[in-house]
Amino acid sequence: MAIKREKKKLARAIAYRIKDEKVEYLLIKAKKGGGYWQNPQGNLNPGEKYHLAAIRETKEETGLETLAVIFSSKCEVEYDNEKEGKPVHTHLTAYATVIDGTQEVVLNPIDGHLDYKWASKQEALDSLTRYPEQRTVFEEVLKKVDKAMRTKEFN
Repeated sequence: MAIKREKKKLARAIAYRIKDEKVEYLLIKAKKGGGYWQNPQGNLNPGEKYHLAAIRETKEETGLETLAVIFSSKCEVEYDNEKEGKPVHTHLTAYATVIDGTQEVVLNPIDGHLDYKWASKQEALDSLTRYPEQRTVFEEVLKKVDKAMRTKEFN
């Protein structure tokens, strides 16, 4: 007998800014699960497109405006996990997004985030340790951004 799993659709923003000629990635610390670092993300609203959900979630969670979505960085993964003891099948789509580097982060207390930081690529990789797909998706999105920069394909 097959296990019936709830289906979940998530959008994630690998949000970054350029400050003092350095790329910095936005990480936010979730309150749940004892606190862990993650990229802005959240569930899709009915009929919402993944890239628009990533923009919306970044704004809701941090108050930051997204200047651009790098569509060629799109990364999709599917995985199974549990939420409150029930099996869940998740489809996650992530994009690199460019943030206005002059804005201040204002965490939304309703979204349950404790802190934020702007991190180098290595610091972000070292911080994204809660779930295996966090690093995988981060690295895959950045590979696609690097390729787009080399080939000038930013569609």
